[in-house]
Amino acid sequence: MFLPCPGEPSIPFETWLRMFRNYMLVINATGNAWPTTRKRATLLHCLGAEGQRIFYALPDSGTSLEQAVAALNKHFIPKVNVVVERHMFRKRAQLPHETVAQYITALRALSVKCDFKENADEMLRDQLLEHLLNDKIRERLLLELDLTLEKATTLAIQMEAAAEQVRQMKTDGNSAPVQAIQSKPHMQYTNNFNQATSHAASHTAAAMPTSSLHNSCFRCGSDKHLATSSQCPAARAQCKSCNKRGHFARVCRSAPQSNVHELQLPDVTILYCDNSAHAPKRLLCNVTVSTTTTPAKAMQLVVDTGSAVSILPYHIYQKSFSDTPLSAASTRLVTYTRDNIPVLGCLHAKVQMDNTSTAATFFIVERGTALLGMDLFTALDLCIRGDTVLTSATVPPTSVMSINTATHTDTNTPGIGCAKTFVHKVKLDAYCT
Repeated sequence: MFLPCPGEPSIPFETWLRMFRNYMLVINATGNAWPTTRKRATLLHCLGAEGQRIFYALPDSGTSLEQAVAALNKHFIPKVNVVVERHMFRKRAQLPHETVAQYITALRALSVKCDFKENADEMLRDQLLEHLLNDKIRERLLLELDLTLEKATTLAIQMEAAAEQVRQMKTDGNSAPVQAIQSKPHMQYTNNFNQATSHAASHTAAAMPTSSLHNSCFRCGSDKHLATSSQCPAARAQCKSCNKRGHFARVCRSAPQSNVHELQLPDVTILYCDNSAHAPKRLLCNVTVSTTTTPAKAMQLVVDTGSAVSILPYHIYQKSFSDTPLSAASTRLVTYTRDNIPVLGCLHAKVQMDNTSTAATFFIVERGTALLGMDLFTALDLCIRGDTVLTSATVPPTSVMSINTATHTDTNTPGIGCAKTFVHKVKLDAYCT
């Protein structure tokens, strides 16, 4: 059914009409096999209840199938504006999750209404070259002197497939024999003693054969006995790395617990992304966001001081900034549980609050809540007063509370004097509430 109930059709009428003609061909209703009135009745039946209601309200619906189709085309298919269609075609860029084949298919669908005529292939080729995400593929295509659309499509798809195959070959290590195991800690400690202990443990593990790792003592690392042996010298020894008893530092599997001065995390950590919409109380901030191709858009961001970067979900990007291409992300986002957050790309924009503006980079993720992280919080020089986020320029002047103790004396306390005419001034920081 094309339109069984009121509302917008689920598929365009042009697409549905092609499906209907294929259906008529399947049931052998083409040519003179069926009378005209029966074909028209079949069309009305397939329109659905709401589709029939609209059809009977149309003028000049005719009595034949072709006349009925012409009336429906006039109602459901608006007149094409070639200028607008070509603009939509030119601003269509390859999306971060889109393959080359999918991108070319989308361009072909947009070019149908552009009336390019004999120049259609050249326009498709130029659009493909200009808006490809992979610079290596673009460089390879530009080396071709007589580049056609067919050749560009073939080369781009082959290079994309080859890059994916190389990536899979590098990550697929199931069939490769393991010769050594090297321990590389995820956390880097700046304390010299802990670094020396960590490097010593990694070199020891790398030098041991893989067969001996499973048949050796995990207390001292010896392959002469197991950990249950009473002859193990490390049974009552104290580890110099974690200070626990029962093993040596060279085989220690615990993170050091003493002399830790600094902890460095190589990844950007996000406090929350997906469940912030369910928080009982959120701190909101109203800003305007603009790009080089999109005018300023008013947005409401959730202030997240636990996030190092600012985030926009993909549906907001698609709605407000789809004409601005994304750049590749050079940073991996993770949650506090070390779960990876897929990043579709980065949006470079200008963010303004009140009279303060700054350049910003938003990380585009698949879903979640729009977050204002510490990068924008610091760049806009924001502060929090109660449940309100303000810029420093709009914060009231610093309050000073004065207490005069000159009139308060205590003569009943022996040995303790009182300061006369002393004024104690308490200065409140601008960020305090």
